[in-house]
Amino acid sequence: MPTLAQAAGRCIELSIAANVDIKPCPGRDIEIGRLVVEETARLWSGAAPPPLLSSFSFGALAAARDVAPGVRRGLLFGRVPADWREQAAAPGCVSLHASHRHLDATLVARIKAAGLFMLAYTVNDLERARLRSAPTAST
Repeated sequence: MPTLAQAAGRCIELSIAANVDIKPCPGRDIEIGRLVVEETARLWSGAAPPPLLSSFSFGALAAARDVAPGVRRGLLFGRVPADWREQAAAPGCVSLHASHRHLDATLVARIKAAGLFMLAYTVNDLERARLRSAPTAST
């Protein structure tokens, strides 16, 4: 298994966008969020495309925002809640990520219209993938 440094080097070499998923241990969200963003910012310093940090942990994303506000962040959900705008705004997220099973065209369009990227995870069906990439005014 490659280290984060090895993965970063390969992504930079090939100009591949990376989504670095922060998966903190219980009770260590802030600590892990800080460590991951510090290392990510160091490894990708000046590189294009820049990485995206994502997590289900609000605390980890808030810590990442505080340490390195220039590193983009995305908030993960299993199912997008009604207050998704507020939850995404607080840690300054540029994207929402959710299981494709709980998305429909209306919700995806609302999220995109709010200026956020909508990323669906574990999509293994072409028709479901097309839903996520459906054109809207903000694409």
